[in-house]
Amino acid sequence: MHAIKLPVNSNIIDFAYALNPWLANRLAFAKVNGEVKSIQNILQDQDIVEIHTKNQIMVSSKWLIHVKTSKAIKEITEIIDTDKNF
Repeated sequence: MHAIKLPVNSNIIDFAYALNPWLANRLAFAKVNGEVKSIQNILQDQDIVEIHTKNQIMVSSKWLIHVKTSKAIKEITEIIDTDKNF
């Protein structure tokens, strides 16, 4: 298990990008403390997050509305800029 330090009001998407951008780009859903949650779910201290992915890239431009970290913003923007289908 890894402890990831994130800004206040960070969500599952921010967490996924802090953990691994390849996984984050394929983020389908997540469990927080054993319960399925929306990927926009705000995380609290001590939450245990389990990331579930798909084989294809799942990034959406809507994710930019929800993320707080510069790393997540940068990675999402790069995907969107490379493929205008998002």
